[in-house]
Amino acid sequence: MKKYSFLALCLLPFIFCFYFLPLLIQDTGSAMMILLVVFPILCIMFGSLVAIKQNFQPLFALGVALVFLPSIFFYYNESAWIYSVVYGLLTLLSNLAAWLSGCLGQWIHKLVSRKK
Repeated sequence: MKKYSFLALCLLPFIFCFYFLPLLIQDTGSAMMILLVVFPILCIMFGSLVAIKQNFQPLFALGVALVFLPSIFFYYNESAWIYSVVYGLLTLLSNLAAWLSGCLGQWIHKLVSRKK
C-alpha cells in the first residue's frame, strides 16, 4: 500500500502541470514549449525519481498517460491524444533507464568489492 501511495503522490505534479500550465498558453509557440519541453522534462524527472525510490514501476507510466487524457478535452483538440502515449512511453523509458543504471551500479560495486 505504501508503494501505491508514493506513486499517487508522484502523480500530483503531473495533475497540477497538465491542468494548470495550459492556462498560461497564449499562442502556438507557448503551447509547443509546454507540450514539447516542459511536460517531457517532467516525465523524465519523475520517471527517474520513481525508479530510484521504488524500482521499476510500469504502472506509474500508465498513470501519467491516463492523467493527461482528460486534459485533451479541456485545452487541446483530438489530435493531442498522441501526447498521452508519448508522455507515458517517455516516463516508462526514463523509469527503466534509471532502474537499469541502478542495477548496473550495484553489480559493478559487487564486482569491484569482490576483487579486494
